[in-house]
Amino acid sequence: MGFTVVRRLEDLKKYESKWAGLQKIESFTPFLSYEWIVEWLKFFKKGRKPFILLGEENDELVSLMPLIGSMLRYRFIGYNNSDYIDIIDQKWRFEQIMSLARGAIPGDAIIDLEHIPEDSYFLKYIKENFKDDAAVIPQESCPYMELAPDWEQCKSGLNKRFRKNLEYSMRRLERDFRFEVVKPRSEVDVEVFMKHLIKFHQERWHKKMMPGAFYSEKIRQFHVSVAKKLFKRDFLILNAIKINEKIAAVIYGFKTDRCYYYYLSGFDQNYAKFSLGNVLVGLTVKEAIENGAKIFDFLRGNESYKYLWTDKEKRVYRVIISRGTIVSKALKGGVMAENSIVTYIKEKFS
Repeated sequence: MGFTVVRRLEDLKKYESKWAGLQKIESFTPFLSYEWIVEWLKFFKKGRKPFILLGEENDELVSLMPLIGSMLRYRFIGYNNSDYIDIIDQKWRFEQIMSLARGAIPGDAIIDLEHIPEDSYFLKYIKENFKDDAAVIPQESCPYMELAPDWEQCKSGLNKRFRKNLEYSMRRLERDFRFEVVKPRSEVDVEVFMKHLIKFHQERWHKKMMPGAFYSEKIRQFHVSVAKKLFKRDFLILNAIKINEKIAAVIYGFKTDRCYYYYLSGFDQNYAKFSLGNVLVGLTVKEAIENGAKIFDFLRGNESYKYLWTDKEKRVYRVIISRGTIVSKALKGGVMAENSIVTYIKEKFS
């Protein structure tokens, strides 16, 4: 067993074929995939330096700590648009990982880690061993469904009125239009589907005088690019509803054998009365069940439509670790204050 720190994007390429070892770890998600990490660095690295600690055993990767840092703040790669991020290791060697990281990171720097799932083994380790140096702050709720063995049983667990409205919308679409659900067959299709998703999503949020998730060209380019890469690895969910042969709704997410992750969706507002969003979620839940998934995860955010499908939720956490120096403690306090302000604004205007 040996650990390596990768500090340059180009040096990560030689580990691509070994990434499959990480997929065997229970807490692996597509946000920790090689494709997501590399594409994120291409678009968002700016002047910061990667600090990717990899553990290797029997020619496979078994540990991952994906950080990016400046002189005084180290954060998760993907902190701005990944819903779950974690430090993972097949044998939970977090003491060794943290010792290596703290020895290599400048003495006054803080380690600021967002969106760690509540069931993370790393989070448990921090709570038990860093009581003085770490602040552990709850963040967003993440609704999720435990999937029934079949679609009919799944529907029977929904609110009666919502279930009837969902079934009625499906019947109307099939009765009144040439209606079909389609998937991309190529990277060209992926780009077409993503452009429709971005258009639908942004139009809806602009009507609310809000920026929307795809508010910058860089973010739009990142998601199109990473979707193409994940498509080739079969990590991508990208389903579309076509009405009269035109794309009218798109759902975008990710998947593993065990879990489907709902990231974003968008639909043509001309069909708003047909509940296209809920219909497409329902059809994707049905697909997840048929493919043997156990969980349908709506990821971060407590939007009301998610709770039409489930009353279960978990939470993600932010961990801010200082080094005990005056500068490091001051930096931790500043980030905690910033977190409080951002949380207040989100709660007030959401």
